[in-house]
Amino acid sequence: MSCSPSVCLQGLALSLSLVATGCLGSDLKIAVFLPSALASSSLPSCDVNAVQACKTTLADAIQVIKTSQWQNALVGRYSKVRLDIAPGVYRLSTALDLQWGKGPTHGIPLEIQGTARSTVISGATPLDNWAAATVGNTPARVPESIRSRLKVADISALDLPLQIIPHAWGYGLPIRPVLTELFVSGSAQPLAGWPNAGYGKLARPGGLAPEDKKTFSIEGRNVSDWLAEPSLQIHAFWGNNWSAQSYLVSSKDPSTNTLTLLGNGSPYGILSGQRARVENALVELDSPGEWYVDRGAAKLFYLPGSSFTGKDTELSIAAQLLNIRDSEQVTVKGLIFEKTTGDAVHVSRSSGIVFADLVIRLTGNRGLVIADSADSGIRNSLIEDNGEGGVYLSGGNRTTLRAAGNFVDACIIRRYSRLVKTYRYAVEFDGVGQRVNGSTISDAPHAAIFFKGNDHVISNNEIFNVVRETGDSGAIYVGRDYTVQGTVIENNFLHDITAQSKELDVKGVYVDDQASGITIRGNIFARVQQPVFLGGGRDNVVEKNLFFQSSPALHLDARGLTSQRPATLDPNGTLQRGLDAVPYRDSVYKMRFPNLAKIREDDLGAPKYNVFRNNTIIEGQMANVLVSARSGIEILNNKEVGVSIFEKSMPDYLRVTREDFRTKEY
Repeated sequence: MSCSPSVCLQGLALSLSLVATGCLGSDLKIAVFLPSALASSSLPSCDVNAVQACKTTLADAIQVIKTSQWQNALVGRYSKVRLDIAPGVYRLSTALDLQWGKGPTHGIPLEIQGTARSTVISGATPLDNWAAATVGNTPARVPESIRSRLKVADISALDLPLQIIPHAWGYGLPIRPVLTELFVSGSAQPLAGWPNAGYGKLARPGGLAPEDKKTFSIEGRNVSDWLAEPSLQIHAFWGNNWSAQSYLVSSKDPSTNTLTLLGNGSPYGILSGQRARVENALVELDSPGEWYVDRGAAKLFYLPGSSFTGKDTELSIAAQLLNIRDSEQVTVKGLIFEKTTGDAVHVSRSSGIVFADLVIRLTGNRGLVIADSADSGIRNSLIEDNGEGGVYLSGGNRTTLRAAGNFVDACIIRRYSRLVKTYRYAVEFDGVGQRVNGSTISDAPHAAIFFKGNDHVISNNEIFNVVRETGDSGAIYVGRDYTVQGTVIENNFLHDITAQSKELDVKGVYVDDQASGITIRGNIFARVQQPVFLGGGRDNVVEKNLFFQSSPALHLDARGLTSQRPATLDPNGTLQRGLDAVPYRDSVYKMRFPNLAKIREDDLGAPKYNVFRNNTIIEGQMANVLVSARSGIEILNNKEVGVSIFEKSMPDYLRVTREDFRTKEY
């Protein structure tokens, strides 16, 4: 093929550039248009039998480039394939499925590039068929006070699984796509529920059997209000303040004023006074912005605000937008992925998959999942307003301790658990050798970072305003596994992480339930309620950190000898099964983690080999080490000083940046 002039694309076009080896500056382009704009191009339609300038849609472009005939034509002729996507909104109902870098395309990088974050890949469809509510199209249970303002849309033509019973979601439950979400002017609207802000309270009637985990009341409310609600759900912190789930109600009994949950109920029981919200109830649709889907009638009811025009409303229908599997050397940058019912982007069994300069927002589940992969990740991106988490990374080999090299670098991740309030993280790690570096994480009800596995790096991040609605939780969390060793948490800035009410308690770095082998080094903790909390464990090193108004700086207990003793010795318990899951006595582990190899013969359950050294404590208590744990830690060369140690003099409340905590000695 000879070098030829570039094809100039006008309007909402996408160009697929094949950069020819030896033809520098010359591209062969495939123009991909929105369907409505295809006729504006004089190019021929794409043909998988030839690599040539042509036109097609976005979905068809992905099909063309993964066709074997087309890929075979690349060999020896092209060094790179690039998709340049022009500005516009590309709406999908199903995910783009991509395989690249194996077979004929091995060694040929693929770049998919948008234009300055103005190229949008959306999983939502416009909704503009609004009608006024009438007696004929509105159930009688709609509150009379809002009927005249209510809008109704027929959604029967949309591909929504209206026949499926809503699933339970939350802590300990699978992450699955939501039915749909309503967006107005780019913002997710709240599902009709009670109360309109905050929480109500659970009430536990007397006379119930202790093993009953399904029956309850809502304090101050009558069950008869919800008798006509077919898909009523209750989202609650049922038995504690660190786990929340949303369950479907199976029955309502006005005679006892009780509700009964579908299925097995809450795994931790139900306690009076715990926080709860009533959700998915048309009768509770009484506040501007609330919406409700009548699944049987295939109608959506919406109570708009005063500025509503009906022209900028969308409904999410696509579970996913991009699925990359069994691939290598793919770069995706400059795009906005938004408004899915599930995870926006999923990568599996791949390597060298890099996302950069993206916005991933308004998903029903997570923003980005990279599973069982290597040398893949995301950088310089904004991830916000997602339903059940930001980024999940897994890969590496726990038998050999081979690192995956997956990463989150220089990202902003905020408001990442809109829908599920606990155990949905900004960043979650599993496997070996993932990292999150130089990122800012904020504004969430529960933890920022959760990890399992080994040898991860959590460094140079700023974390604040998290763990806002939960108790017994930490901004960075690992727990209940002796083998999760080798992770380093260093040079992070954690600030303004405190409980929102007196019955809640939160932590900065929470090494829970005898987790071991974690290094916490060189971090700044400012106004963090319990900055480093070691729930037993061993071989944890806490050094060279600065603690400002964060007290006590360290907590250590010996729960493996006391409250957690039965679980520690249980051969079928989580701790023992964790040991059996990896070759912790083999040479690879013995070299890296020598104390782990002998743990079952070395006072199992006792805290040991922990170190707290060379830390600086300003306006706070140094340590709270329980008497039973004192033999399990070495404390040395720490200092308690005043604010005069800071380079800059200022009121305490103005110390808000990392630089404000620079000390004169450093």
